[in-house]
Amino acid sequence: MSGNKTKINMLVFMTFLLGIILVLQIKSVSSTHGLVTLKSIQEIEKQIEVEKNEIINLNNLIKQKEDEYKRYEDELDNSGSIVPVLQEQKLMMAKISGSTDIQGRGIVVEIRDSDREIKDGENPNNIIVHDQDVLHIINDLKLAGAEALSVNGQRLLFMSEIRCSGPTITINGKTFGQPFVIAATGPLDEMKQAITAPDSYAYLLKSVYGIGIDFFTEESLTIPKYSKTINFKYLKEAQ
Repeated sequence: MSGNKTKINMLVFMTFLLGIILVLQIKSVSSTHGLVTLKSIQEIEKQIEVEKNEIINLNNLIKQKEDEYKRYEDELDNSGSIVPVLQEQKLMMAKISGSTDIQGRGIVVEIRDSDREIKDGENPNNIIVHDQDVLHIINDLKLAGAEALSVNGQRLLFMSEIRCSGPTITINGKTFGQPFVIAATGPLDEMKQAITAPDSYAYLLKSVYGIGIDFFTEESLTIPKYSKTINFKYLKEAQ
């Protein structure tokens, strides 16, 4: 009987010890994982969405590089050299950077001061072309799909400035008098609408203030290259 009693005592002790271990384990898990709030769930969902978009962008980049690699392979098989592909890419970069003349279907818009008489009490600035007028029409052409633009023969890039200098306008450091001539290549119908539509800025200048605005289209319009040297002083490659 004493032997059985000893076994029972050992079994009770082991059960008690196991219970203590289980309680300590549950407390450890509870302290590690707190309450999950709605805010934390939303933040996690946002992070998941960011990661999904990043994966999509990376997949697109992979697809782009695979297509480029395929072009290199095809060119090697056909001509034994990838030089033609590299030359094509160089030309495309030159077009984008504005370092070469380009040609295409386009529109030419001429803008000049109004020749009507000033009304009694009217502000004389109403019938004068200002830099913001030129900029507004340029932006409308961009929204219409213009791919390349110039003003009085000056190619417009991201660093190009357009500002008033009395009756003249300065563009890319060069000053021009009237008429101010905007040339743009792109979809003709959409760009014509940007100039002639009743709700367009050009239509407002012409119909309300009498500003002279004329345009014509060309099947082979030349947009000259950027005339200045581009030097980046502060731009650095992202790490």
